[in-house]
Amino acid sequence: MSNSSETELAVRVDQLERRYRHLVAFGVVLLVPFVAAAMGKGPPTTQDEVLEVGELWLVAEDGTRRAGLTMREGQPALVLINDEGGIGLGLTTATEGSSVGLWDAAGQLRISLELSEIGPNLRLFDSQGVVRAGLMTSAEGVPLLGLYGADGVDRASLAVGLDDSSQLFLKDPSGQGTVQLKAMEGFIGLGVGGERGKIGLAITAAGTALSFFQPDGQLRVGLAIEEHGPVLSLHDESGTGRASLGATTLRTPRTDVIESRPVSSLVLFNEAGDVIWKAP
Repeated sequence: MSNSSETELAVRVDQLERRYRHLVAFGVVLLVPFVAAAMGKGPPTTQDEVLEVGELWLVAEDGTRRAGLTMREGQPALVLINDEGGIGLGLTTATEGSSVGLWDAAGQLRISLELSEIGPNLRLFDSQGVVRAGLMTSAEGVPLLGLYGADGVDRASLAVGLDDSSQLFLKDPSGQGTVQLKAMEGFIGLGVGGERGKIGLAITAAGTALSFFQPDGQLRVGLAIEEHGPVLSLHDESGTGRASLGATTLRTPRTDVIESRPVSSLVLFNEAGDVIWKAP
């Protein structure tokens, strides 16, 4: 197997080994007399004898190799050959991890599974060899599912964070348009972004808020339903609130007095954020 096929995603070798152990053992038992004869020795007669070979191949009736157990660059590898003579399945183990790969009839790698120090990693490829889906677990134990476009660029991902939050992320082909959804205890948030701006929706125990942002991230419009009622706020390019309609909460800096305005209230502010007019 090549270096690229040996490093394709993760596999639990012990599980595969248990599954195929009886098949490999059966093939070895059948081939031992023939291999031993080729080495000029008779077949082993006791369990204490050990057969050591560099490669072991199973061949069809026409002499075609169909399965092999061999050493590649100092590492053991198991190879199964398909009807077209190409690799159908490859399994290898190395210091940095173990991997298994599945190829189609055209010789294109389609599935790879790897188990490394980082964690398990599964990838699915299309007929052109482009990765289209991946499933992995990070060293911290975070599961992540990724979906990729025909260009191999990630387009969607789903993860469960260390804070036990669920997160979904979508992206358009240009990478400019994004959708992000996050859910955790006491909070649900939705963010939609594009070249012209961003929109955020948050639902918390304190209330619900819808926010509109300009491209640089500054808040321009806010609509919220809070404890005292609904309120609409307008902000300038620097993010300073300039107008508020609804149940606005005002604080007087010198006295630190909090005033809760009625739902029918309108308040205007200057560039410094100070009240310049209010009604009623």
